[in-house]
Amino acid sequence: MNIYNHSDLLNLEKYFRINLINTASGIRTAHLIGTKDSINTTNLAIFNSVIHIGANPR
Repeated sequence: MNIYNHSDLLNLEKYFRINLINTASGIRTAHLIGTKDSINTTNLAIFNSVIHIGANPR
């Protein structure tokens, strides 16, 4: 098993680092998000990443 510290991560090749960080959380679930406007037009979309409005992504 590899153990990386902060400077190790910064020295990794850019696309390897992006892939490593993006896959660290494991399998992501799919979310179906539906909306309905004032004239009852519906819309349904699938998302693999959701951040709620109150979240601070920084």
